[in-house]
Amino acid sequence: MKQKKNNFIRICLIGVLVLFGTFIISNCKVTTVQAASSSTMKSAYKNYISKNKKNIRAYAYANIEISQNKPALLIVKNEYPWPGGTGYYEGCDIYYYIKGKVKKVGHCYGARPISLYQKNGKNYIWNGTSSDRNLSFIKNNKVYINFYCNMK
Repeated sequence: MKQKKNNFIRICLIGVLVLFGTFIISNCKVTTVQAASSSTMKSAYKNYISKNKKNIRAYAYANIEISQNKPALLIVKNEYPWPGGTGYYEGCDIYYYIKGKVKKVGHCYGARPISLYQKNGKNYIWNGTSSDRNLSFIKNNKVYINFYCNMK
């Protein structure tokens, strides 16, 4: 008789736990995380620039995130005179919008002026000459630099 009573109590407890668990699971909210839009990212970059404008000489947006084609913020570090009176930039810090904040993810420096380069429909930061070059890009919130050298 005592064993039947213990079994009955166990079955009741299991039933209550199942009902309670079902209630908790059914009341959980499902949230989906959306990737930031390009306009949201550019707005965050503008806010970052306005807060740090005394330390920024020049900046640009470039879609160098190769998996999602999202803009990054490039902030110039070194400006040098170019024949003819204009300047060129040989380096920049690369900032990217991650989890609601603008964060420095890397930099691109070299001995030559930097420019944007397009290869297979993707944008890269290019630094180098016709025989050697560095191609910088963002993938998975990290900066990668591929070095190519023409060894003829």
